[in-house]
Amino acid sequence: MMIEERSKLPESMGDLFSTALRAYGRRLPLYLGVALLALVVQTALSAAFPTDRGILIAAQIVCEALIASLVTIGVVGDVHIAATRPGNGAVFDAALQRWWIVSGASLGIGVVDFFALGQIFAPGQDALDYFLILPLAVFSGSLNFAPAIAALDVKTRPELLVFSSIGRSFSLSLLRANLGRIVVLSFVALIPTLLETVLSDVLHVRNIRGSTFLGAVPIDTLVTGPMQAIFTLFYLDFVRRAAAATP
Repeated sequence: MMIEERSKLPESMGDLFSTALRAYGRRLPLYLGVALLALVVQTALSAAFPTDRGILIAAQIVCEALIASLVTIGVVGDVHIAATRPGNGAVFDAALQRWWIVSGASLGIGVVDFFALGQIFAPGQDALDYFLILPLAVFSGSLNFAPAIAALDVKTRPELLVFSSIGRSFSLSLLRANLGRIVVLSFVALIPTLLETVLSDVLHVRNIRGSTFLGAVPIDTLVTGPMQAIFTLFYLDFVRRAAAATP
C-alpha cells in the first residue's frame, strides 16, 4: 500500500493518538481476544517451565509479534480508503503471513532494548546512569516502527526485511521533520517499562512467586496492541512528513 492510497490523516499529535486508539477500538474483540489468548499461552508455559528463561522470552516475542502484526494490518485496513473494510478473518490471515517477519524484527528490537534500557533499570545502577534515559529512550523508541514496516512491506525480501525494517525505522524517526515527535513517542513507549519495573520490584519485595513474570508479561501483552496502533498511525504520519520535507 502506498501512502497516497490511505485516507487523510490528522495533523496534530493529539488527533493522531485519538485516531489510533479509535482504530484499535473498532476491532477490540479481535485484538483483545488474541492478546488474552497470548497471555494464557505464556502463563501456561511459565507454569510448565518456570526456570527456562529462553522459552519464556521466545514465547513473549512471538506472541507480541502476532499482536503487533494483527493490529498493524487491521489499523491500516481501517484507515484505508475503500468501499468496504477487510473482515477480521482476512486481517488475521494476513497477520499470520507476516508473523515470522515481525517476530524477527521484534527480536532485534528486544536485543537493543535489553542492552540500552534493560541495564539502566536493573538493580544497583549508579545514579549517573539515569541521565542516559533520555537519549537511550529516544534511540529505543526510534526502532519501534520496525514491526509496522515488517508487517506492511510486501516488496522487500522477507529475510532482508527482518533487518532492514529496524534501520528504516531508525532513519525515518531521526529525520528533522520527525525528531520532535519521536521524542514524545519514545517516552510514551517507556511508560509500560516503568510500570513493569515498579510492579516487579513491589512483588519481589513481598516475596510473590513469579514476580518477574507477573510484573512484566501481563502489562506487555495487553499494552502491545494499543501501542502498536499508535506507532502504526505515527508511522504513516512520519512517512507523510518525510515526503513533504523532500524537495
